[in-house]
Amino acid sequence: MMVGSAGGDSSMHSPQRTLGATRVPQTENDTNTERFRRLCLMDDAVLYEDELLQIGVKAEYSGLEGQVAVFYGNKGNAALQSFVAQYLVREEHALKVVASPLNQHLEADQQIVQRLQVTMLEPFGEPPWLRLQFLLPDASPRRIQLKFPIILPKFMVGRQLSQQDFFRYWRQQHFVLNEVTCVVHLAERLRGPMVNIARSIAFGGAFRLPLALREFLLHLCA
Repeated sequence: MMVGSAGGDSSMHSPQRTLGATRVPQTENDTNTERFRRLCLMDDAVLYEDELLQIGVKAEYSGLEGQVAVFYGNKGNAALQSFVAQYLVREEHALKVVASPLNQHLEADQQIVQRLQVTMLEPFGEPPWLRLQFLLPDASPRRIQLKFPIILPKFMVGRQLSQQDFFRYWRQQHFVLNEVTCVVHLAERLRGPMVNIARSIAFGGAFRLPLALREFLLHLCA
């Protein structure tokens, strides 16, 4: 399924004021792949940036519903015309994305916002794709396609369990018969602030850390 919008007006803010206020500082060395991974763990950061365009995402999730604001900022010195955003959802039986109308004219140094209503109907495995199409100042067409950070853990809520409750669930036949294990080597990924490690382990809040591990990480961050 492809969800798209082209036309209509929406709120506009300057890119510096809105996207510059994201919670995680962006660095010149960031890649768009790293930006996508960051937004898998957070709900407020830059998703994509090049010499011409910056895309920021701010989202809120509650249960099986989510509200997402997508900010498109023109970094160039000329307007972009015929600006169209489409959201490709391959598992349409599991994930529903409804996009608000989007202004097709993006002036230089200007930002437009598009709002998405997302609903998880059942578990899904692949995030949607965002496809952008627009005309450059010389009227030549350009298309950008990238993964959009709507993933299953966004709809999950961590649950705090006592040690007794945890092992009671763990020993149930349903969990024993469906147990899957693997080894993940994290040495290279753990070279950074401990707060980012804690966020990665908890997958943006979708999982709960064991109390002892959480206290250990908080001690290291102090």
